[in-house]
Amino acid sequence: MVDLTVGHVSGIIAAGVFVLQFLIPTATTLILAGLVTDKNSLATWTQIGRSLHASHWPLLLRADTATAREVSRAVRLEGILRPLILLIVGIAAVVTPLGLYDAVVPGTKMVPQPFQYQPDTSPFGSGTPPRSKLGFNRICGAFEPRACPGSKTIIKTTRNATRATFEWDLYDIDIPANLTEMFQSGLERMKPTVSSMFDIQWRSYSVTIDDTKNNGSAFLGGSYKQMDTLVLKDGYIVVEGLIVDNKNGGIGFRNHTTPSPLKYGGTWSEDLLFIEPFTQCVDTNITVDFVIPDSNVNLTMQNVKITDRGGFEKLNTTYPQYDRSDPQANPDLYGRAYKAAYLHNAYTMLLLNVTNPRTPTMRPWSYLNSTEGKTFPVDVLTGEVQPTQLGTYSDWRLWDGVPYSPGENASSFLSDIDYPNPYNISQEDFRSIRTICQGAGNGDIANITNIGVACGLFVGAARRVDGGSSLVTEPRTEWTTPLYSCASSTRAVVKTVNFRYNGTDGLNSLSVLDIRDKIYNQESDKPLWGVERLQLKLGEAAAMWGLVSDRYKGRDDVSVIQSENLWLPGFVGSKRMPSTDYMNLPGEDRILPCMQGGKNYPKMPNLHRRLSIRYGLTSLPTLSLEQEVGFEQRTTATYKNALQTNLPKKEIPLTFQWIFITIE
Repeated sequence: MVDLTVGHVSGIIAAGVFVLQFLIPTATTLILAGLVTDKNSLATWTQIGRSLHASHWPLLLRADTATAREVSRAVRLEGILRPLILLIVGIAAVVTPLGLYDAVVPGTKMVPQPFQYQPDTSPFGSGTPPRSKLGFNRICGAFEPRACPGSKTIIKTTRNATRATFEWDLYDIDIPANLTEMFQSGLERMKPTVSSMFDIQWRSYSVTIDDTKNNGSAFLGGSYKQMDTLVLKDGYIVVEGLIVDNKNGGIGFRNHTTPSPLKYGGTWSEDLLFIEPFTQCVDTNITVDFVIPDSNVNLTMQNVKITDRGGFEKLNTTYPQYDRSDPQANPDLYGRAYKAAYLHNAYTMLLLNVTNPRTPTMRPWSYLNSTEGKTFPVDVLTGEVQPTQLGTYSDWRLWDGVPYSPGENASSFLSDIDYPNPYNISQEDFRSIRTICQGAGNGDIANITNIGVACGLFVGAARRVDGGSSLVTEPRTEWTTPLYSCASSTRAVVKTVNFRYNGTDGLNSLSVLDIRDKIYNQESDKPLWGVERLQLKLGEAAAMWGLVSDRYKGRDDVSVIQSENLWLPGFVGSKRMPSTDYMNLPGEDRILPCMQGGKNYPKMPNLHRRLSIRYGLTSLPTLSLEQEVGFEQRTTATYKNALQTNLPKKEIPLTFQWIFITIE
């Protein structure tokens, strides 16, 4: 059955009226001619003549020959144009209404409506266990135990020339009430829908009992469970506890509630706390090229080599710097990524004896043994360069056979490449790139200026050189893989989200119309962000953060800025993070390690050094997307944002709402 719209019906009616305008005069005149007699009065013949001449019969029967004789051209033209104009008007009357359609639009009246919780029936909802009543906790220290701020823990330290011992009766993991109150105090200036870091919870958690902590009572910790992947989905996605923005990258925290069923649904807006990833990538202008062997049982490619695409020959010899004056105002991710790319290429050039550093007898860059297109044989770590994967290496150590430290011969007995390496480049040089790019290491103090930045060497998706399908790994085919230097960070920001709820299908009937930056009328309306001012190092503890009130300005234990957003503080290391999975404070800095991927999720093998999961190994559509975007600098950064957006789904907020909505 054909569905008729208002426009279709209106067009049909207009067509019928147009046809009737011609048929009725013609039909009534025909009836009149049949009813008239031979004898009538003069007035009757006059009326009959007027009716006959006004009808279409003279034209149809071609009976009015007088109209074509001795009639002026203007009169004849008018006689022709009149029916044509009527025809055009009739067609317009039929066509014009076809664009009309029914629509339910929002009204102008705001009506308060009670909201109730709507469960998620997707894998995110079914995989979310009930919320525990156990509170938040945190543990400080790295190689040595430390008491967290406000903790009742007393640690007795004894040191001698060779060792140090630490003793404590009980390690207090509770978070003092004054800290939780501080970093939620700014919510009083915000709408009640805005979350704090204490509204962020582990989606999947574990319960631990440790006699040395929490008086031997049970406490919560994080537990990673794979739910689902949304990286291939576009638009705004609503899942249990989160609004996922796959258009721009970011996640918003919301405990999903909806109004009571309304006849035509409703629309409303909310201010929500969002965490947004930002990534800048710089093309190193060198590629790793290889050939797929006949048998790939050990994940080793053949004829692996570096090809200079300008990254060696055209490398700027001026040492780059990036803006570190105020990371909260300008994190300068591009400058960080550019400097890291410069160092990576420079160290690789020294390793291959392409150029020289400053020595007692030579100025730097005294020679250059490379031209664009020149290749250099290298060895890569087993399985790290494949045609069906991509990944990011946070220690910048992709080349195998590089000495661990200066003076050693080689890093691996499996490497077949003997690099020239006249200047004793080691893995320590490549690992130092991460700290230089991040701007702080685990020995720096945790504060508002040391924002969490993750840096890494991004190995893009490989492509076949012969132009064949890159989804087919055919033996003896040549492939090329781009290398990018990337720097990523995350920021907290309040955004305005417009919702629409129409229907009775639970959470499936809730849709996000748009997400936009919150508008502030003046500078004083912008939120106050506070960051804990610790006397601990980044490797020992992560600073708490949140929205604070005016009364916390000028204090020694918190740094306060007034801004639309806050670049989250923290540290992204390579071995151990200041927050661990057996802590229950995911909002502290677990949002930063989500960019680091596998090393925080020990149940995922082979991910301890990557910033992003190698999706292409198990997902053909994702591999196709990777190959589409992995050869462009701009799209690589966008794709990394999408990966980072889709990693931290194990955190979930709990809030409540009573909202004014517009009835449709």
